Amino acid sequence: MSLNGDNMELKRQIDTIDEELQNLKQASPSFEIGERHGDDSDFSELSSYFTGELKKVNEALSHLESSLDDFKVWKEGIDRKFTGLDIQIHNAIMSQLPDNIPVVEQQGEIQLAPTVVKFIEDIVTSKVKNSGVNPDWNMLYQENSKKDELSFISRDDLKKSVDQIHHSIKESIGYLKRELEERYPAEDGAVMDPKLITQAVKSAVNIELTNNSLQGRTSMVNYATPQQGGRVVNKLTTLPKLKRLRTEFWDRVRNGISDWFKRTFMGNKRYLIGLQGIELTTDINSPTHALIEDNSYWQCLVEDIPVLFTIQLSQPIYVQQVGIYHSRQANYMLDVAPKSLELAVKPKYKKDYKNFFNIVSRFYNQEFNVKAMKGFVKVSEFDYSIKSAEHYQQFPMTKQIHDILNVVEVDRVMIIINSNHGNGRITALQNVKVFGLNEFEMKNAKLFLDDSNVGDLGDDTTF
Repeated sequence: MSLNGDNMELKRQIDTIDEELQNLKQASPSFEIGERHGDDSDFSELSSYFTGELKKVNEALSHLESSLDDFKVWKEGIDRKFTGLDIQIHNAIMSQLPDNIPVVEQQGEIQLAPTVVKFIEDIVTSKVKNSGVNPDWNMLYQENSKKDELSFISRDDLKKSVDQIHHSIKESIGYLKRELEERYPAEDGAVMDPKLITQAVKSAVNIELTNNSLQGRTSMVNYATPQQGGRVVNKLTTLPKLKRLRTEFWDRVRNGISDWFKRTFMGNKRYLIGLQGIELTTDINSPTHALIEDNSYWQCLVEDIPVLFTIQLSQPIYVQQVGIYHSRQANYMLDVAPKSLELAVKPKYKKDYKNFFNIVSRFYNQEFNVKAMKGFVKVSEFDYSIKSAEHYQQFPMTKQIHDILNVVEVDRVMIIINSNHGNGRITALQNVKVFGLNEFEMKNAKLFLDDSNVGDLGDDTTF
C-alpha cells in the first residue's frame, strides 16, 4: 500500500512550486514594475503557469487524502472482521464436532474422514462469511459417509491438540489477513478462502490422531523432545549470526566507538531476516523448534554450511532410529528443506569411544574438518528427498551399525547439514526425532533389535 508515499510526494511538489513562486516575486523586479507601470506579459504567463500547476497538485493531493481516508476506513473494517475470528472458529469447531468422530487409516496414518473435513469447512465458512447458519452434522453424515469404511474416536481424544488447533487457526487467519491487506482494494471474498483455514485445522487434528496411534503401536520413546527433557546444545550448533562489516582489526579499533554510537543512538541496527519476516538472531528462531512436533521450524544460513545441530538427549540411550520430518504444505518450504545430511553420535563413556570409532571407521570416513565434532562418531548419511511422499525419512543404518549402537550408550546426537534443495540463503530444519532404548529397557528386551525389528517409528505425521 503506497498511499502514504504518494501523499508525501505530492506535498513535496506543492512546497517546491510555492517556493518557486516566492523566489519569483523576490527576484524579479517585473513583479513590482507590473504593478506600477503596467502588466508584464512574460511574468504574467509564468505566474499563471505556476499557479495552474499548484492548483493541479493541490487537487491531486485532495484526491489522494480522500483515498487515504477510504483506505483507513477499509483497514479498520478488516481489523474488526478479523478480531477474535480465530477464537470464534476454534470454539465453533470444538463445540460442534460430534461426540464420536469418524476417522480413516491411510498409509499408516489415522486421519479425519472426508465428511468431517467437509463439516469443519462448513463451520469455517459460516464464521468467515458471518452467515449465522450452522451446518447440520447429522444430515451431512447420513448423506456422505460410507459407514463400512469408517472407524470412530471420541472427541475427548482430541483434548491434547486443542492448543495446537487454535495455534494453526490463528496462524492461517493471520496469513489471510496479510494477503488481504496487500491486495487492497480487492474484495475480501477473493482471499478469505475457508479451505486454507480448514487445511490448517485438519493438519493439527491429524497430528494428534497419528501420535495417539503411534503410542499404541510402540513403546519406544523420542528422547529428543523437550517434553522428555531433550534440548539443543547451542555451543555445538551453528546459530545464525550477523557477520562483521569491518573484518580488519585496526579498522574495528578506529571505528568501534562511532559504530557503537550509530547502532545505539541513530537506529543503525542491522537485522538478519529469514522466512516469514522472522529475525533469525532472536528467540523467535530458537533451534528448539526443530525438536517440537508441530508446524514450527529452525532457520539457519546457507553461507554457514556445513551447519551443525546438536541434541542433548533426555537420558543416555541405545539409539535405534533417527529421522527428519519436513512439511510439504507450503511451497516456500520446499527449496529450504535440508538435502545432504550426516548423522554423528557421542558415546556416554569416553572408554567406549576408541573401539566404537575404530569399528565404524570401516564404514564411514571419520576425518572431520570441524573442531566441534571432536568426540563424535559418524554413523550414517543420506539425502532427504522432497519428491518422496514420505514427510518423515530416517537415516539408513546397516546391521553392523545397529549392532554397535545396541551396546554403546549415546548421550548426544549431531545432525550435519551439507546442502539444501536450492534456496540460496536459508535452510529450515523442522523436526528431528531420536528413538531408542534406555539401559533398563535394553536389559529387559527379549529380542536383540536390528534394522529388521525397528519399524518407521517417526511415521509420516503431517504437521
